[in-house]
Amino acid sequence: MRWLIFSAAAILSFVAFLVMFAPASVAWGLVRDDVNRAVSDLELLAIDGTVWSGDAIVRYREFPPATLTWSLQPTSVLSLQPYIDLQLAGDGLAANGSGHASRTTANVDLHGGIDASYVNAVSTRYGLTFPGRLAVENLLLTSDHRWLTEASGQINWSGGTVQIDVFQDVQLFTLPPLRGNLSLQGNVLRLDVTDDSGGVMVIDVKPDGWAVVDIKVRMLAVAGLPYARTASLDDTALVLEEKIF
Repeated sequence: MRWLIFSAAAILSFVAFLVMFAPASVAWGLVRDDVNRAVSDLELLAIDGTVWSGDAIVRYREFPPATLTWSLQPTSVLSLQPYIDLQLAGDGLAANGSGHASRTTANVDLHGGIDASYVNAVSTRYGLTFPGRLAVENLLLTSDHRWLTEASGQINWSGGTVQIDVFQDVQLFTLPPLRGNLSLQGNVLRLDVTDDSGGVMVIDVKPDGWAVVDIKVRMLAVAGLPYARTASLDDTALVLEEKIF
């Protein structure tokens, strides 16, 4: 009986070794279709290393590429509930965090920042140029492998002068620092954006990939844009929708 136990342990150890030190490209081949279905606009440009530790160059839509680096915590693998340290770095983009997965749940904890240059690489094509920096703090997302079950964190913008180019007509609007609070409302991921006077915008992301941006009259007021004086600052001024995944 003892030899059977030792043999089984040896086999399991050998299998674990093969899995952990297998090339990351092989592991990516196994999950590529699932990832593409979940986030169809995410592109893998290159991958190196092993399942245990490696890096990949990724790109979302037309944004600049970024390098994702990962490292599994050794002791967590034995419990079949792996913890992974993550780092994302690119031109104007830097974030650090960790992730944890089990059979029923997965979560990720991130903090970092996004410079305006990263956003402007895409937004300037649509006539929008932003200043400043987005700071991501204590971002925590938990999933049941189908959709989010918990969400919290803050996404804050430093403020500044936004440039809008419309038919060769340049307009400048100065906005104050804005604070965003992330939460889960039902099954909708919500970012409530406020300034010192109240709410200026609400961004909802639905499980089907549609994002809805509700811009309040207060946003027009703080930007110095005209609006109906009879309207409440909490009323909706404009609604934008876009499918983001």
